[in-house]
Amino acid sequence: RVDWWALQMGDALSQAPPSVHRPALTTNWEATASLLATLDGLITIDSGIAHLAGAMGVRTWVLLKHIPDWRWGVTGERTRWYPSVTVLRQAAPGDWNSVVDAFTRSLREHLGD
Repeated sequence: RVDWWALQMGDALSQAPPSVHRPALTTNWEATASLLATLDGLITIDSGIAHLAGAMGVRTWVLLKHIPDWRWGVTGERTRWYPSVTVLRQAAPGDWNSVVDAFTRSLREHLGD
């Protein structure tokens, strides 16, 4: 079973489906780290929370656009910076379907399905 949490702030949070937990987040990184420490995993895009989770060793999937920020490198599913992070990359600009499919497969493997 997977419980989903939306770790967003502002208007973006209101777009989460009603079944998704919506904790009150602030810009306080210590509070965000405390919340991350309670989760079994995180799926995110290239963001500050991706780096925080990676630095904490939280199991994380980062969904990246075709040409990502240099920190993630340009190939592979791993990053030298964070061993707990799986990097999922677009095969072509705008191709988010393949990224979501790769995440779905990876999550199923992780859950043992």
